Amino acid sequence: MTGEILCVGTELLLGDIVNTNGAFLARELAALGLGVYHQTVVGDNAQRLEEAISLALSRSDLLIMTGGLGPTYDDITKETAAAALGKELCWNLFCPHRPDHERKQPQTGNGTSGLGRVPERKWHRPWDRNGGRWENPPPPARPSF
Repeated sequence: MTGEILCVGTELLLGDIVNTNGAFLARELAALGLGVYHQTVVGDNAQRLEEAISLALSRSDLLIMTGGLGPTYDDITKETAAAALGKELCWNLFCPHRPDHERKQPQTGNGTSGLGRVPERKWHRPWDRNGGRWENPPPPARPSF
């Protein structure tokens, strides 16, 4: 099995930040026995990011993306990755940043409102009542004594 690492962020390309994530992930994947033949760094550009995702998926069994997933209002990584995969973004049911979450957290204006959005998944699970969206399974039933 082959893995590929895709690091996102113009700050990485400009040398403003050292790409320690790529090195860490490469070591961890190698320790798991996965061959890592490609590491790519791409800036915050939707077209180049979508091309990098498509290329990585065409040549590797596993793609790990890092960077560019933060709470900034102008981040395009999640939206671009979802588009490259042909998926819609939806709310993770267990995310405290979801607008209808029971905590009713106020919008802080710092961009955290999008953190709970994830690409939809089409899994066939008996506990899935949310149209295939990413969610955790229900807790196991408590035994009655």
